[in-house]
Amino acid sequence: MKPYRTQEKVPWREITAVLYWYLEIQVKDIWRHQKRGDRRAAALSLPRLGETCENIRCLRRFLGYHGETKWEREAEKLLEPETQEGS
Repeated sequence: MKPYRTQEKVPWREITAVLYWYLEIQVKDIWRHQKRGDRRAAALSLPRLGETCENIRCLRRFLGYHGETKWEREAEKLLEPETQEGS
């Protein structure tokens, strides 16, 4: 594994802001598909949304952040039916 450069400051706030923005875009995109009645497009977007949520969760745990953001909660609502069907 490549060693990290511990002397350089990592802009975590900016990094997480970009990830949250990307999550917001994905959620709004799925909402738009659902509003138009395009269930297929919405369903095809859900796996990518799940990956994004998991990546954000991992980074938040790594950084020691607690709780969830608004867009994480909205994404979870969209992912719930998918999770229940898989069980």
